Amino acid sequence: FNPRKMTLLFVIRDRSPMTPLDKLAKLLTDDLNDIWESVTATQAPPPPTLREEGSAGAGRGSSLSDYFDVRFTSLPNYEERPEEFAAECVVMRKLFSPDCSECLYTWPPAVSSGEGGGRIPGDAFFYSASQIWDMVRSNKDLDLPAHRIMVATVRCDELVADCLDALAADDAWKHLLRRCESSVAGTTDNEGDSGPFDESAAAIGALASHAIWRQLASYSTSAAHLDPGVVSTKRAELLRKLADEA
Repeated sequence: FNPRKMTLLFVIRDRSPMTPLDKLAKLLTDDLNDIWESVTATQAPPPPTLREEGSAGAGRGSSLSDYFDVRFTSLPNYEERPEEFAAECVVMRKLFSPDCSECLYTWPPAVSSGEGGGRIPGDAFFYSASQIWDMVRSNKDLDLPAHRIMVATVRCDELVADCLDALAADDAWKHLLRRCESSVAGTTDNEGDSGPFDESAAAIGALASHAIWRQLASYSTSAAHLDPGVVSTKRAELLRKLADEA
């Protein structure tokens, strides 16, 4: 087990000039340290720097800062200053963008290199958290890699279903299907639209390919932070299903 130092970002709402952020941060940090010291940490592994010193009991005396980088920020009162609140939210959102030099999240290629691969993306966190306690109760030796694969499988299945639904609901796709049916029947479509549409197989195939690859791109973007092996397998499954739709 190799603990990675994670960032804990606390966002304090409705800040007031009467209570400076530095003071609130100190109070919260003291509370967090008290909680850390009160938990049962007898089996907690020592941080890497302490393990290198060869101290067998180093994990027991570890501090919160050995495992977490605690940060604090604040937002103004939404009801009193909605525009300022929205503007600061935009700035805060950039902290989770791969283009930000101070990004708080480790993005790929860290996943493929084996570092950061144990992290669960935000849109899969609810499912992951709901399954953890069942695993704790039923397994003495937790297989966390298997848990990550399970989470990735469930989330990818959801993304596949979303892409298929999006394709079925896409107006351009439905129009293409109507024109294909009309072309086969030798008539115009139900809307009587005989606009600039090349009925050749090559043109129909190009339009269909564009619609399919648009859904594949959407899937790849949404699944970028899940297990790469599961993502690849489910992407191939999605491609087969999209081809069947066509």
